[in-house]
Amino acid sequence: LEDPAVRRDLNQADVVAVKLDAATPEGLAQMNRPVAGVTLDSIVRGAELLRETFTNKLVLQCMFMPANQNEVEGIAALANRIRPDELQLNTPKRPYPREWHRDSRGNHGTLPYAHVMLK
Repeated sequence: LEDPAVRRDLNQADVVAVKLDAATPEGLAQMNRPVAGVTLDSIVRGAELLRETFTNKLVLQCMFMPANQNEVEGIAALANRIRPDELQLNTPKRPYPREWHRDSRGNHGTLPYAHVMLK
């Protein structure tokens, strides 16, 4: 979203959803495992830049789990900076692994790793 060409193209969309699950770089690394170059600052700054020109619906999606429950206030502060039209607060319905497991997505039958059902 920091790329002006990307923002220009997104300005043609009716709705743009930005995902933000953490308020610290450590939280982002744990929750989302971003590729090199994607940082919390780049996500937030890009969303702020998009908000400056985007006149349609900007949605901010936030996933809450035990791993980021201590970042709720920080995420709220970042949401206030971004100023989305809609804020979606989500929790996972599927079991989540206690530690990183490559095949944790989409396998909802017998899970071959230690996991927790979200309350």
